[in-house]
Amino acid sequence: MFRRSFLAGLAGIAITAVAVIPAQANQWVQLGEQTVGHNTDRDIVYIGADEGRYEALRFRVFGNRVAFAEARVVYGNGMSEVLNVKEHVQSGETTRAYDLEGRHRVINRIEFLYQSEIPWAGRATVQVLGLKNTGGSGGGWTTLGTREVSLVADHDTIMVGGSSGRFRAIRFHVTGRAIKLYDVRVTFGNGQVQQYTFNHHVSEGAYSPRLDLAGDERMISRIDLVYKKEHAGGHAYMTVYGQH
Repeated sequence: MFRRSFLAGLAGIAITAVAVIPAQANQWVQLGEQTVGHNTDRDIVYIGADEGRYEALRFRVFGNRVAFAEARVVYGNGMSEVLNVKEHVQSGETTRAYDLEGRHRVINRIEFLYQSEIPWAGRATVQVLGLKNTGGSGGGWTTLGTREVSLVADHDTIMVGGSSGRFRAIRFHVTGRAIKLYDVRVTFGNGQVQQYTFNHHVSEGAYSPRLDLAGDERMISRIDLVYKKEHAGGHAYMTVYGQH
């Protein structure tokens, strides 16, 4: 059950709309994001075989200019490919698309070598976008939104909406640092609510189990999350996925 303090605070939550692309062949979806330091930095974004197969990748930058030196893609079969991402990307801009060898590849993880370039502009955030091949069929996982998790107990809202389609299940992926996930509330388009009480640790790079939604293929209005980062230092992110 949601704690009283959370219910009382819902009215004050800053809600950000999340654009979700309807399922279709060859759609760009967000796979994760990382915060980039001012020194040469190495980071990993974990994807996993369950996310599907991809044709290409590109990277979007926020907060500071980023110098990319390398992006290594490790595939599900253990093979890897180095993308020659030698770009200086301004905040708000996106790199060109980088095709993946063989196409329709399952990605295990992406390893970055990069750094924020402007010393007084703060850290940058890099989002990973993948060109997903869905074959025009349903059943794939769509990114509904990513939130940074703070060190104190926090509540965030991801707005979904009817234009995103109908979903039969959701799940979560944690990157950066481990988090403590307390509660999740899914509000459907008809106003009905389904609630999950977790109260457990989710490790860095881990996925939650698939959470089936009551009544198959439900329209989601919003998802409310209660969680916190478990340890000081670094950044923690949670990405929410929905399965059509």
